Amino acid sequence: MGLNVPQLIVNILMTATLYCLVALGLTIVFSVMDIINFAHGEYYMLGGFAAYYFTVSFGINYFLAVPLAIFAVVLFALFMERFTIRPMRGQVVPILISTLGVSMLLQAGAILAFGSVPKSIPRVFTGVLRFGTVAVPYDRLVVMVISMALIAAVYLFVQRGKMGLAMRAFAQNQRGAVLQGINLNAVARWGFGMGSGMAAAAGALLGAVFFVEPGVGVPVILKSLTIIILGGFGSIMGTLVGAFVLAFVEAFVGQIWGTEVAQMCYYVVILVVLLFRPRGILGGHE
Repeated sequence: MGLNVPQLIVNILMTATLYCLVALGLTIVFSVMDIINFAHGEYYMLGGFAAYYFTVSFGINYFLAVPLAIFAVVLFALFMERFTIRPMRGQVVPILISTLGVSMLLQAGAILAFGSVPKSIPRVFTGVLRFGTVAVPYDRLVVMVISMALIAAVYLFVQRGKMGLAMRAFAQNQRGAVLQGINLNAVARWGFGMGSGMAAAAGALLGAVFFVEPGVGVPVILKSLTIIILGGFGSIMGTLVGAFVLAFVEAFVGQIWGTEVAQMCYYVVILVVLLFRPRGILGGHE
């Protein structure tokens, strides 16, 4: 059976876009706060559950439920940042332990609150778009387009927005930024809120394509860490590159040798990249 190259390219593009959306949130949090938020995957999970209950239990239109879910998760994430991260600012190991504890707490709480049975948001779009040998489900196409728009909006905000410039300055030189009058707490809130919001957006969008359950955040955080290690910690463009590398390995190797071999190749690719580029492909703060 021959390799369908056009279909493979489309699959890589769709997968990379979705991976980039969630990993970019983790990158922003690291850039601004110099921490790895191990609860990032749980904000993805909460975004999916929030969108599910907004649509199924409250009958809210899906395209309104998604921003409502993002808003709700961002508020919750900022509350958690205030009481589990800010008091330990500057203490790397305690913060890592704290975010790991929050991750386990949210997983256990989700099982109690939502149950362990996977849930899926009713599909908004059905059917498949076909052109030539390529087939693209309409729901995945819509999710990809929205994800691209969100990624572009965040990138423009970071590059040109007033608070985005403050976040970049803080990421490059924290002490210098504070001396210039940049509010440390405000930048941290914006960075953590944006990062968590992107994870929630990915969960809310993908909840209509796949499913959401309490443990769904674990593979999300693992793949996000893989992407930012490949691309380089703190690099937005590196995150984009890392997402495409991971999507390529998953789609290409998976189609030829299966998903198990593809998962093994993730780590081989990381080792090879870090051997020649210890800080990642585009390592360093931007």
